[in-house]
Amino acid sequence: MAGLIPDRTFGAPRLVDKEAILWGPARDGRVVCRACNRRCSIPEGSHGFCYVRKNVGGKLYLSSYGRLAAMQIDPIEKKPFNHFHPGTRVFTVGTVSCNWHCHPAGTQITLADGSEKGVESLKPGDRVCSYDATPHVATGAKPKPNVVTEVRSRTAELWSIRWGGDRPARDGSKGETLITGDHPVLTRAGWRQAAEVRPGDHVLRVYPKSAAARDATLELNGWRVLRVPAGTIHDHADSIRDMVAATVFSPALASDNIWARVTAVERTGRSTKVYGFECIPSHTYVADGILVHNCLFCQNHAISKESEVYGEDVPPGRLPELAHENGCEGVGFSYNEPTIFVEYVIDAAREAHRAGKYTAFVTNGYGTAEMVRAIRGYVDGVVVDYKGSGGETFQRRQTMTLSAEPIKETLLELRAQKIHTELTDLVIPQVGDDLDEARRLCVWIHDNLGPDVPIQFTRFHPDYKLLDLPVTPYEQLVRHHEAAVAAGLNFAYIGNVPGSPQESTYCPGCRRVVIERHGFMITGWDLDADYRCRGCGQKIPIEGKRASRFGHRRIEAFDIPRPERGGT
Repeated sequence: MAGLIPDRTFGAPRLVDKEAILWGPARDGRVVCRACNRRCSIPEGSHGFCYVRKNVGGKLYLSSYGRLAAMQIDPIEKKPFNHFHPGTRVFTVGTVSCNWHCHPAGTQITLADGSEKGVESLKPGDRVCSYDATPHVATGAKPKPNVVTEVRSRTAELWSIRWGGDRPARDGSKGETLITGDHPVLTRAGWRQAAEVRPGDHVLRVYPKSAAARDATLELNGWRVLRVPAGTIHDHADSIRDMVAATVFSPALASDNIWARVTAVERTGRSTKVYGFECIPSHTYVADGILVHNCLFCQNHAISKESEVYGEDVPPGRLPELAHENGCEGVGFSYNEPTIFVEYVIDAAREAHRAGKYTAFVTNGYGTAEMVRAIRGYVDGVVVDYKGSGGETFQRRQTMTLSAEPIKETLLELRAQKIHTELTDLVIPQVGDDLDEARRLCVWIHDNLGPDVPIQFTRFHPDYKLLDLPVTPYEQLVRHHEAAVAAGLNFAYIGNVPGSPQESTYCPGCRRVVIERHGFMITGWDLDADYRCRGCGQKIPIEGKRASRFGHRRIEAFDIPRPERGGT
């Protein structure tokens, strides 16, 4: 975080878990959560995909209600909003969440030397066998060592994937992998969540060659061992970057693989303690003989990947007070996905309106129509944050969702509910920079939302598990911007590139610069009191009041320490 607000006083006792909204009962004591489009079916005593929504006694509760893991003073342009309360400051908060994918104790993880180790025994610094594989290049791909950086545990329901069948692997083996339903598995048809694998699909069976062949290959392609203190938890990008730098990127280990036919996939009905871990730089590993991986991308990973609920207890009525005390005109919900703590969003937004503050909501858009209708009247403005233009390959591999169609459904519902909406599209080199996908997205926006919806193409910076990728070339961002203009969108922007001429707002009528920006600062204003261009009178669609005066204030954040952890 960029700064520290001193002498903070929250004055709140520990807030209790709150019964959730947007859920319904299901058979066998389960509940179905309707906050996001995963629509998790959660058994008694277990959690949803986000970890913070849990089934207690046949009811759904939010365990992170009011427990804020991030609080920060931001310019509204950082969210980024370009057409919403320009130049104002917003007191932005977030909780914790977890998108971990996990295995029960006893799951055998293949290590880089060909041996195996139970997942519950893994430690930071262990080296696992990994493939940078896709269905097209899986067989014949060379394995590489990956380094374990962090290990966690939680309680979750298990699914069983049995494989081998009438076309077993070359070593004649058949097997079963126990795994959580949300965990990604490589199939011949692409990466799929375990619960979506079907009999007849094929999974990649990986097994080491003989010890002699393995040792010979290791000696021929020698790589140095990375030493990491036992129990070390790597929460920061710098620490992870150091680990990547200390690991050789291209050694070939000795193992083999083949597609194995899936014979059965079923829910076990058993919830138990499961274990998950991070590994870098390739992010895939072999669990009980088949290739799986965990999600790759998150630029707020320090809180969004937490599996322990922590934070400062801030009742909903205290939030607008903190905004006022720190000179902020609005209250925002961001950093992790606010959909998963929507109960707190609604309660805090209600209090913010009573105090005369606007409210802002930054989301990945993977919500539900029910969620959008629930926030109507409470949330004033929404930024929907696309990544990789919502391309199917990017969605499946990087975000572990089947497609971006639910995001489009969210956008249509936001339009129907008349909630001010802006979009961003994070352009990630090599994995999420397809210009054709961007063109398709822009045409869809124009045809379904209209030409005046703002969209910002944002420069990627290496973070979390994508530290091996470069920053987005500016020329690539310009091409995406040009695609938006060609699709007929009137307000396209480039973000995270201070000084770019595409940061500014241009009048669609006369192409005059009507709002000049540099980074998060407004440096020029050429609109009248009704937001009309002073050159030609064209109305610019802007929601809310602009700041009374424009000025620079550095981003300031509350320092919320993370709890000490002891083991897994």
